[in-house]
Amino acid sequence: ATFYPLNAKAIVLPSVSLRLMKDANADKTKASFISFSSKSVTIQPKELPAHPLKQQISVGIFSMKENISQTNSQTGKSIDYQIQISGDGNISEIRLPDTKNDSIFDFFQPDINTTTSPQGNKIIGTKSYTFHIIPKQAGNFAMAKYFQWIYFNTQTGKYDTLVPKATIRISGKTINTVDTPTPRDNSVSIVCRLSCFS
Repeated sequence: ATFYPLNAKAIVLPSVSLRLMKDANADKTKASFISFSSKSVTIQPKELPAHPLKQQISVGIFSMKENISQTNSQTGKSIDYQIQISGDGNISEIRLPDTKNDSIFDFFQPDINTTTSPQGNKIIGTKSYTFHIIPKQAGNFAMAKYFQWIYFNTQTGKYDTLVPKATIRISGKTINTVDTPTPRDNSVSIVCRLSCFS
């Protein structure tokens, strides 16, 4: 079994015994047995260094890959953008920070897929997030502004941040939505009585 400690408390694995039949004579009236016992083991996890997100951060050795349906697109046209985090660690508990809509993109809830496979004394896996993105403004936009993932690297003994490298180039007219800030204009005001809607 593979375990991931959630705090720095000592973990005690108790002694385990196994009793086996050693041999038996032809009429099976007598048999001898032999017992095997393991030693009790105490594991002392190390405390992580101070960090504002210390209680939420994954621990292990990870890398990031990107897949994007198209790097050149138009406003209003959906783009599929996938982030894959792979490595040795508690893959199932990986969480990307929430991504909020802004004046440039609308982000829809991602499709999440997790795969793991034991390799020796490690659990190697991949967790992928596929986002559906609607661009609303023209320009060149780096995905690093929206997606960053912090973890503790057990190989270097330091906190590390995985950052996307993709840039999306968008052309077309600006699309205004409820998430798009509108400029203040006090020069014109419109007043309508209730009768306008009757």
